[in-house]
Amino acid sequence: MSRTEQPTTVPSQPARPVKAFSQPLMWLVVGIPAATVVAGLFTLWIAVHGADTPVGSDYVKQGLSVTPDTRREDRARELGVAGTLAMHTTPGNMLLVELTLVPNGADIKPTRLRLLHPSDPNNDLAIHMLPAGDGHWHARQPITWAAGTRWHIALEGEDWRLPIAGLQTLESLRAQPFDASKATAPVLQAPRTLPADFRPKQ
Repeated sequence: MSRTEQPTTVPSQPARPVKAFSQPLMWLVVGIPAATVVAGLFTLWIAVHGADTPVGSDYVKQGLSVTPDTRREDRARELGVAGTLAMHTTPGNMLLVELTLVPNGADIKPTRLRLLHPSDPNNDLAIHMLPAGDGHWHARQPITWAAGTRWHIALEGEDWRLPIAGLQTLESLRAQPFDASKATAPVLQAPRTLPADFRPKQ
């Protein structure tokens, strides 16, 4: 009688444990919430340390208390700067400037006529005045701007400044009188603030 052999079974080995943090999916599940918490804390820190200053209840009074620097305009009044400014254009696109000062015994020497563009300081012009004798001054300037452009116009010396006209076309200033003693406070205020490093076109 033959013996039937039974197959030999190999005992199964226990599964090796897998560390959770070695799985990329685990980092994805944990990393997104962790990054959200860190970003939220950082945003909170910015909001606390970079908050805007609250607007005061008397903001209108604070704004009105800002006093513009009018020392150069005051100096023009002390000197009694007065006269007539005339501008003419030639067919060759040249602007002719004629300035006549009223003699009053003061040593008044206008050095330049400043044309301030109402919105773009890069288009400002400084026209240098040349003496012609007997209180007359003149200048020539090539026209590089569009016809009808409006300007804030001011006459300047070494230590004084006198606004002559605001938002006027040069074509309309055929004979514009000016008198520092009659200039009103609003006219003396600068039409806008220019950058400290701004240099007008020559």
